[in-house]
Amino acid sequence: MRIVHLLVTFLLFLQFTSCSTTNSGLRLPASVKTTSTELSCKEVSTNFIQVDSANTELANISGLKYLTQKFSEIKHIDKSNLVAILLRYRLVTQNNGKRVVDIPLSKLKAIHPINRGASLEKTKARAASLAQYTSKEGIPDVITTDIQEATIKSRMLMRAVKTDDGNYIVFDGNGRLFALREFAEQEKLANIPISIELYDIEYSKIKHLIEIRRKHLYETGEDVTDAKKILYKSHISDTELSDMIEELSSQRKKYNALNRFMAKSEDAKAMKSLANELDVKVRQLQNVKLWREFGYGPAYKQGITEEQIDLMVAKKVPLGMNLEQFKQMKAELLQALNAEKIESGNFIVDGTSTTFYSNNPTKRLGKAFTIKGMLKSDIDFKVFSPAMAQRMRDADYKWNSHEEYFKSRWMESEFTALKEFNQKWSKTLGRKVTVIGVDKEIVETDQYGDFIVNLSGQ
Repeated sequence: MRIVHLLVTFLLFLQFTSCSTTNSGLRLPASVKTTSTELSCKEVSTNFIQVDSANTELANISGLKYLTQKFSEIKHIDKSNLVAILLRYRLVTQNNGKRVVDIPLSKLKAIHPINRGASLEKTKARAASLAQYTSKEGIPDVITTDIQEATIKSRMLMRAVKTDDGNYIVFDGNGRLFALREFAEQEKLANIPISIELYDIEYSKIKHLIEIRRKHLYETGEDVTDAKKILYKSHISDTELSDMIEELSSQRKKYNALNRFMAKSEDAKAMKSLANELDVKVRQLQNVKLWREFGYGPAYKQGITEEQIDLMVAKKVPLGMNLEQFKQMKAELLQALNAEKIESGNFIVDGTSTTFYSNNPTKRLGKAFTIKGMLKSDIDFKVFSPAMAQRMRDADYKWNSHEEYFKSRWMESEFTALKEFNQKWSKTLGRKVTVIGVDKEIVETDQYGDFIVNLSGQ
């Protein structure tokens, strides 16, 4: 609890230190007797911190309203609430202005669900108030500020930001939005314009925070795309997911323990392989938890778009390239392998470019594909060809007991065409491209979509 208070105090301090005497939109409470805006901010913040609450006047100061209204809920705070505070702080301090606009109801998106008893009752009461008003006054062309004041009154208009897909996220007035939806559904008015206060802000600055903030909304099924359903494993409950992780981890320990008692090296290797496969399954399920916890937020922060994630999930285009580049890469890699007389088996694109989060259990949980910075993620291809593997063994390339693949540098040494392919595409994409060999065959090829290529060209 003390940490929460410190965090709120710190955010308030940042807000107050940004005060300026030129801020004409700031309204000071009447109880603060001073002509200096800067001093007033300091006085207000000191008073707020001392009494651990705020009166009506303080609640009207720009930047304080949300925190003062919600302060009684701090005891229920979780990660999502902390994100909400940071999001609100950025909206208040980094906006380029605000204006009242009329937006079709269908384009107004909620930021969190309404699922508490009191909130649900309030929503129904507001919807009933709207219905009562329109039964007397008729259906208006626009649900204006005055109409909202008369029916679903709150301290200010619903506030929203415009997304990069042309919709609007309501970050203040969520309950009123659900009331409007309930009323509109009864009256079949899905596109009736609603007056809102639109904040002008660069959406990329807050997009990842909006995404994380909306995670509880996705649990209700609202705005959940087909790609999200796959990534979130929507058919599995949170409890079932945790139980699966615990059970697989337990089984993995058993396989690992049995490995020590195997007399034959072949049996020990098989047991270790099973343990490693379970490690991968556990990591995949842990990654599902990350998707549920943070949504597309971490990907957005990297500059990855929703369309790129959707194409990755559909196994159409991996991250780090566009469709035309991917098509050309596949064609040139097939040509390079065929030139080296590797004409049976398959190759796939693999790694974080196809999953975002790494499924490799030897890497830290949460390691993800990176677009920015010096350490950009690799693009990894794997060649599954027993004939290729035999040629590598004949050339005396052998992996250690803990490895199960022929390293990229070995493949480049043995196959000149692959070295040329790696060099060309590493330069083109601005990130390392590698091709490794695997001594296995792919049986179920359908699961890879466009991420797999048959080496025979079929």
